[in-house]
Amino acid sequence: MRALLIDQGEVCAIELPGTDGPEMLEAMYRAIGCNGIAVVGYPDPGHVAWGDEVGVHARPTQVHAVRWYAEPLVGRIVVTGFDAEGSTQAATMDVAALRSMVRHIG
Repeated sequence: MRALLIDQGEVCAIELPGTDGPEMLEAMYRAIGCNGIAVVGYPDPGHVAWGDEVGVHARPTQVHAVRWYAEPLVGRIVVTGFDAEGSTQAATMDVAALRSMVRHIG
């Protein structure tokens, strides 16, 4: 499944296994570099951003100001799509569109 990764202000497309389940969740943990994830906002009506639920594993150089969240976000961020029922789907957002919403500040 296609997802987008924000890492030090850069955005790239990554592949995650499946659309739901423990295998995908473990892949998201690895991509973010954490042991638990939380929703950190919605870049647009069809996408959700995921980040480290506590931020303790994030490096201090991983601070981002994003358009969809009032406070700076710490750590890597994974963006996936979701459907009307809330199930995880492949991200359809263009890399450049997401990049325009992110500013690396630390």
